Amino acid sequence: MATAHNASRLDAWRDETDRLNRTPLDVVIPAAFPGSEAVREKQGSGWERWELPDGRKLNVKAAVDGDRFHFHNSADGGGRGAITFLVKSGAAPDFRSARQQVAQIDPAAIAAGAAGHQWKAAQAAQHPKTLFHPRPQPPQQSLRVCLGYLSQERGIDPRVVRAAIQKHLIWADRDGFIVFPHRNPSTQQITGYTRRWPEADREPPLRTTRSGESYRLPTKGVVRGSDSKAGWFSIGRGTETVALVEAPIDAMALMDLLWREGRAENITIRSSGGAAGWTPAMWAGFPHVMIAVDRDAGGDAFEQVIRRGLAPGQTCERLLPPEGLKDWGDVVQRRMHMQQHAAQQPVAEEEEAEAEDEDEFEAE
Repeated sequence: MATAHNASRLDAWRDETDRLNRTPLDVVIPAAFPGSEAVREKQGSGWERWELPDGRKLNVKAAVDGDRFHFHNSADGGGRGAITFLVKSGAAPDFRSARQQVAQIDPAAIAAGAAGHQWKAAQAAQHPKTLFHPRPQPPQQSLRVCLGYLSQERGIDPRVVRAAIQKHLIWADRDGFIVFPHRNPSTQQITGYTRRWPEADREPPLRTTRSGESYRLPTKGVVRGSDSKAGWFSIGRGTETVALVEAPIDAMALMDLLWREGRAENITIRSSGGAAGWTPAMWAGFPHVMIAVDRDAGGDAFEQVIRRGLAPGQTCERLLPPEGLKDWGDVVQRRMHMQQHAAQQPVAEEEEAEAEDEDEFEAE
């Protein structure tokens, strides 16, 4: 009898824990970290970006079985559910404390948060977002914009940039952004775009909503309606190895580096276009996977996602940028700065020699 009673209590405890764990994170986060802000909704993926008071950034997505969340650029990693969030974020020292903390949240706030999630899900189902297609600039103008930013500012070899433009892998749009299209590898259909603003001394253009409110376009990101799980930015046509990076500009930079080393022939490089893009379909069909994500905690987390998604027989390796550099864009940019410095040295030495000659002439 006592055993049955204990089993019943355990079942009730588990049911209550499951209910608490489903508490919407947009209710839990401000309760655990007063001053946290939901700064934006990530376009095309359904993730909502939060910023915690200590500077950490958190992406939250409501799922059928509870809220999912993932920390970017943080050693906290990611997880699922409100209780796990409190433990991993450091808001509670252990599971028991986290459970108690969630239980103390106002039920009215929880109900409102849950209703909000249901409304968002219903709206998304009824009104799926259509993909926004950036309109390209005229070819010569597009070439000038792409070379100006990718080669002159970021240090990517102009030959790599020109080849990408000729193959319609990149272009500049009418808003002035550089566009990196995502394509489904099987059909080559465009499934989305990543855009990057190339001008450091000028802000992106303003847009006006139907209600008359103005907002400024973000300097980089995935455009509205992109399906991050259906296609990716790709460069290269290799069938033996796929190299996986986090951003299109890293893909361009890595192609530059591998091409100079004579290793680009059998490699395809793909960028995820956001956290939602890391799916096994991204690296399916390649015998070897080169994990070339950023050299930071976020990259380490992505590496684990990729390794868990490998098919039987697929081999993989981690390719790291040199110590002190975060990504492949940093690598080619440092190379550019070193080349510029080396080119300036003879000029400086010549000017110094001329100055010495003038001093000798004056002394005579």
